[in-house]
Amino acid sequence: MKLNKVLALALSGVMAVSMLAGCSGAPVNGEQEGEQEGPIAVEGDISDGVAGNIEEVPSYVKFEADSALSNSLNYVVGFANVWQINAAYLENDLKEISGRFDDLQDRLEKSVGMTKWDPKPWDKNDTTLDLTIKEIGSSEVLKAAEYPDDVAIDDAKAVQLYAASGVIEEDALNTLVAEAIEDIIKSYNHVCRAGGNNGIYDHSYTVSVSTDVKSDNGITATFVAVQVVRSSVRS
Repeated sequence: MKLNKVLALALSGVMAVSMLAGCSGAPVNGEQEGEQEGPIAVEGDISDGVAGNIEEVPSYVKFEADSALSNSLNYVVGFANVWQINAAYLENDLKEISGRFDDLQDRLEKSVGMTKWDPKPWDKNDTTLDLTIKEIGSSEVLKAAEYPDDVAIDDAKAVQLYAASGVIEEDALNTLVAEAIEDIIKSYNHVCRAGGNNGIYDHSYTVSVSTDVKSDNGITATFVAVQVVRSSVRS
């Protein structure tokens, strides 16, 4: 009888301890105490974040979200081989997509409707060239766009694709993109007086920056598209 009573008391003690443990906030369902999620990859528009990391953005340059750019980037990323890009690019920096990955850049240019430009607009048989974000505001390109100087100039568009490691968080990515494009946008001309031009057109630029993420077997890459749209009006 005494033995049964001792066993009963022991059992009730075990149950009480179990109940307290269940209410103590201890990890359950396989959770590990102190376990934390890794860095969250950056996905979506980061135009404002990039602009905030550029000192003295020119008055004729603005940053603005573009949903069409985000859609185009998402489409292009579907073709990306993360394993190959990881081996070639993904370090602690932002890399311009080029070389053997030019097919991704080409797809993005076609998807957004990149503009061609004619270095010799007076020669109807001359070939046109792809317009890049580095050239869209250059004196040479603007001089060609303003020929002849009595017509309206259509908007022009250029885009560049970059890649970065998916472990780079948003603040750092904003800084890297800003560093990559700051000198470029500050080189753009508001008016063009090169080669005898009288500067009768005012040129302004809208910059959009979008990101998309792709993972493959534990490797995550963040893709960044920088788009520049140039608008021109007679002053």
